[in-house]
Amino acid sequence: AHGPVQLALDRGDGSVHALRGAAFAGVQFHPESVLSEDGLTVLRELLTELLASAGASADRAGETSLGTAAASGGGAGPGLDE
Repeated sequence: AHGPVQLALDRGDGSVHALRGAAFAGVQFHPESVLSEDGLTVLRELLTELLASAGASADRAGETSLGTAAASGGGAGPGLDE
C-alpha cells in the first residue's frame, strides 16, 4: 500500500538498519548522536527527502483543492487566506 521500500541491511547477519519509502523513513540508531559517524549527514538527507516528498504531496493536494474550488466558483479555496 505504501509502494516500494528500500532497506539497508547488515551484510553479516541480514538485520535491517534502515528503511525508506516515498513518504516515510526509519533508522535503527540515533543519527543525531555525537558518536554516530556521519549521523548528521544521514539525518539531513532523510529529512530533505521527506520534506520534499511532503511538499510535493501538499502541492498536489492544493492543485486538486484549487481546481475543485475554481470549478465550483468557490474562489481560492479553504485555508489559503490564513
